[in-house]
Amino acid sequence: MDLVFHSGKRHPRFVPNASLVESLRDLPLGSLSLTGKVESRARSRRYVEARCSRCAELRWLLVDNVKAGKTTDCACKPHKYVTASRSVVETLGQRYDAMVQRCERDTHVSSRHYKDRGIRVCFESREHFIRWALAKWPSETFKGLVFDRVDNDGSYSPENLRLTTQSVNVRNGRRWSTT
Repeated sequence: MDLVFHSGKRHPRFVPNASLVESLRDLPLGSLSLTGKVESRARSRRYVEARCSRCAELRWLLVDNVKAGKTTDCACKPHKYVTASRSVVETLGQRYDAMVQRCERDTHVSSRHYKDRGIRVCFESREHFIRWALAKWPSETFKGLVFDRVDNDGSYSPENLRLTTQSVNVRNGRRWSTT
């Protein structure tokens, strides 16, 4: 019995270029639109040409990545947080997570001082908090600073938060009794 290994156009599952482009048009490509050109490169990998409507650049996309959903938009797509570095965004995200834990988790060590007193986090999401903080303090790194509630009985809301040092924050705290 002779084994024949087909490749390229002789492969039983080979799809002609015209049919390939038509099948890819239905997939989500964001701002990319296919031009119709297909090119074969090393190891019989096929690439399809696409033009971005935002940056007007032509890009060659690996067909396998488009089919698998790995390529869904142009590389010029603006990131969620254009003005901040990754470390600033991570710092703000950690601050938001800590606020949520104090105010929503029954098992948190400070739950009785926050959740039991009715203090809530009034931001829609983590992303909303990060966007708000970056818009309010665009050039800040947030290192060594904390978010302080102006009204200590109020919730974590845009109107009630300020950026201060830890020492100022401690002076604004309420005094807890040990009884």
